Amino acid sequence: MKMENLLTLDVSSTGLEEYLDLDYMVNHPRFLQRLYLKGRLEKLPGWISSSSLDSLVRIYLKWSKLNTDNNPLWALQALPNLLELQMVDSYMGKSLEFMPNSFQKLKILHLEQFASLNMVVVETNAMPKLEKLTLCKCEKLEILPSGISKLTHLEELFLFDMNESFLNRLKKDCEDRSMVDHIKIIHSYRLGSNGLWSYQNLS
Repeated sequence: MKMENLLTLDVSSTGLEEYLDLDYMVNHPRFLQRLYLKGRLEKLPGWISSSSLDSLVRIYLKWSKLNTDNNPLWALQALPNLLELQMVDSYMGKSLEFMPNSFQKLKILHLEQFASLNMVVVETNAMPKLEKLTLCKCEKLEILPSGISKLTHLEELFLFDMNESFLNRLKKDCEDRSMVDHIKIIHSYRLGSNGLWSYQNLS
């Protein structure tokens, strides 16, 4: 299949447990700008970490359920111009580590439904241009991302149905509060049993 000139690639499985296989693309789309993958993955396609994907600015992964041997960050961190990364139910590991000097141009990061995630680590000079971080339904994440204070350009932190212990660390009287004092907007949302969202301003 000839796809070298694709700008957007959107692939969905027919069911939540069906696996996607994209390694058949021998000639990967070198000019790809947006990639949407919705379905189970044993691993990310090998070509996704190619240094020739200079145009790729947005990635959306959903239902990938990658295991700890196939951490998606390993393949994505070197993409030179990636601006937005959204991952929903994409990784089954307990920790995510953003390595030093990774994701140099990333501005928007969305992590949702990481069922086992209990630790996020931001190493020195990782995501130096990040402006917006969204954490949603990461129920086992009880502590703030280590190194979040290093994200000096981070302006917005949005939280949806997060663990109460996590939210308590954002309160003004908590010693961890100083880690996020540089963030202008911190908003928390919780879905009630009545189907309505409640809102809390933690800025």
